[in-house]
Amino acid sequence: MEEIIGNNDYLIEIECGHIHLLFPLDNIKTIISGKDVQKSQINETTAIYQGREVVVYSLSMLLEKNSTAYEKYAFVVENEDIEAIVYVDEVKGIHPLKSKPYPFPNCLKQLGVDYIINCYMLEEGYLAFEIDFIKLLTRFYKKNIRRK
Repeated sequence: MEEIIGNNDYLIEIECGHIHLLFPLDNIKTIISGKDVQKSQINETTAIYQGREVVVYSLSMLLEKNSTAYEKYAFVVENEDIEAIVYVDEVKGIHPLKSKPYPFPNCLKQLGVDYIINCYMLEEGYLAFEIDFIKLLTRFYKKNIRRK
């Protein structure tokens, strides 16, 4: 698993409220157990990771979905501008990026959902959406800054 983290030739499949999502591994620094994240005593929206305070998000919150599932896993997401921990409910597997994207649904383009990169038909016969973690985090952050 460690050798494919940070590799953009693989996608990790997540299930969130019966929707299958795919995330490129190039911005995921590591995958840890959700129970291993030490919550900060200063603020509920931060955690201590490797000795420093990091912002924490729930994938269902970022997607504006109500999820009652226990968030078992956490991704440490990082690029040059963002470091965050994102809780996810269920990791379904790792897929090599070998198939061509499925035609993108026009209804999503019309809704302005810019954080969906592609969609793929998985072997199990369902459509999964590839999500850009960084765009999703940035979109959520900007949206919530405006509310204050």
